[in-house]
Amino acid sequence: MKIRSMFKERGRLVKLTKFLLQILWLSLVMRISLAEENQFVSFVNSPASAQYEVIVTDFKVQTGKYDEWSNFQRNYKEWAKFLRLVKTSNALAVDLAVKLAPKTDGGNLEDLCRAVGMNIRFHPELILRVLQRNRASEYRQSCMLLMLPESTVDKTDAMIGELEARAAAISTVKNPDMSDYKEMVLKILYDEIYSLRGEKPFLKK
Repeated sequence: MKIRSMFKERGRLVKLTKFLLQILWLSLVMRISLAEENQFVSFVNSPASAQYEVIVTDFKVQTGKYDEWSNFQRNYKEWAKFLRLVKTSNALAVDLAVKLAPKTDGGNLEDLCRAVGMNIRFHPELILRVLQRNRASEYRQSCMLLMLPESTVDKTDAMIGELEARAAAISTVKNPDMSDYKEMVLKILYDEIYSLRGEKPFLKK
């Protein structure tokens, strides 16, 4: 009797193990399938204009919460890849970052703004063009322009130095079509600089 009970118990354990393994396998397949279907994952893996256009077309009809974008942000690995694309001045990724900032919040918004801002010193015209194309509000611009590298946190001199470098870079843009946005961007940057210095803000021309 004891031997028979042991075999029955072992049989139940084997069946339970097989059942759990099937669930794990299905879960893995579903996760892979969802990742493949997410258009942002497709863009990150192949940041070409075709994938970009698919996202932009879909974004135009989004009136509320953008579920696909929200789900993508929860995929840490792919989200980190997207931020790297933005930081490395991929023009399509930078444009998407500015477009999708209003649909982003919390720490992810800070990361997004910081990634965009890292391009200002070396690609100022790209940033001005993207802000202008997307008609970014002054509030949204401030997020992109003033979110500084984490290495400057609690270091006033470093913060001022970074902001001054950004202002100097923006000042080099000569495209007359961007003059209005250039002036607005410089005002935001210099206002922050003078605020950090404890001085009265004004627009440097």
